[in-house]
Amino acid sequence: MTARPTRMTLSVPGDYLLARDYCSYGYFLLAPNHWDPYTHTLYRVLDLEDSPAVLAVNQGPPFRTLPRGLRGKPLTARASRVLSRAEQARARAALSRMLRLDEDRRTIAVFHRADPRWKRSGRGRLMRSPTLFEDILKTVTSCNVTWPGTVNMNRRLCEVLGRKVAQVSDLTSKVSRVSDLTSASCPLRHTFPPPEKLARARASTLRGRCRVGYRDRRMIERIEELVIAGATHDDTESWTAMEAQLRVALEDYGIDLTAMTHAEISDRIRSSSVTPQLADALELWIGTCGFLSLNGNSGYTKEQMIRWTEVLYEADPDPYRTSVRRQVYSDEPALAVLTPLAHSPEFDTAMARTLSWLASCFLRVGDIPAMEDVFNRALILHPTDFMLNFYYAFHLEMTGQMEKGIRY
Repeated sequence: MTARPTRMTLSVPGDYLLARDYCSYGYFLLAPNHWDPYTHTLYRVLDLEDSPAVLAVNQGPPFRTLPRGLRGKPLTARASRVLSRAEQARARAALSRMLRLDEDRRTIAVFHRADPRWKRSGRGRLMRSPTLFEDILKTVTSCNVTWPGTVNMNRRLCEVLGRKVAQVSDLTSKVSRVSDLTSASCPLRHTFPPPEKLARARASTLRGRCRVGYRDRRMIERIEELVIAGATHDDTESWTAMEAQLRVALEDYGIDLTAMTHAEISDRIRSSSVTPQLADALELWIGTCGFLSLNGNSGYTKEQMIRWTEVLYEADPDPYRTSVRRQVYSDEPALAVLTPLAHSPEFDTAMARTLSWLASCFLRVGDIPAMEDVFNRALILHPTDFMLNFYYAFHLEMTGQMEKGIRY
């Protein structure tokens, strides 16, 4: 005879109301949580000792349409499988933390005295995740992104890096709007990824499969480290190493320069949250290949490199950066185009490398004062940018101003 899935009862504070106190913070909508408003049921996937399990939590019958008269009533938690005693203890602890069952009505009364606006509704508990780690990750995925993006990122993190629920019984009631838990498309089939699994994940996996658009400075810092290590030297070994490292850096953001088509690369960069930085990395790779080609050490022809510049225009359609790039890659930059770019309002918000490329174009047309003016104004905007200082010194040396260049 097959054992029936575990069913637990959880005591709650006398003023506790599941529908009110659980739905108190937006994270209750993020995977691997699900709230069914039609049955007032909380569904949660927990990563337990033997294997993951889905728990359905109710306060009162799951088919009740309104949560009246439920205040202080115990919760019922139904598991998708049989849980051991150790797993039951862990599940109770996780649910207690999530639902703040350790905060009694006296704690809430103190809050209501401090802010009486919430006394009538009884609100005072703020739902949270079973672990602090999950709360931190959910906070990170909600920064500088729309709410649908946050929802999608958390769902993908669970699907790609979470443990899959192998044994599932139908926990839904006949009036539930939740997908059948036996369906492959069910949103409650994976746990939240544990810290050790995330620590081992490749950056390319997080960006490409989990769609986590990183908004930190790591991409910028990494590219600058590579450029400083390679472009400040004129030996072939340094530039060859930089070419290989730039490839790896782009691969970590889901961009494989060998396997992907030009259109796929453009789409990936354009849809990224760090488009300028990824386009900058691609541009540096193109420039590195160009340097190696001039020295007889690259497998790319001039025609092939020109086609790569077209990828840049598609990947990063920003009008100002595109205008500067077209001058950089033209055989003869036009002073009539460069001068307006140097005095455009977009100059003040441009990346340091974009301004450096612009200055180099003025040198190519022989306008040294304009070159120096662009570099000087760029350094006011980016005074600590190492490569901007290096490029200015290099250009000054090229124009016979060695003494002046030493200052940079």
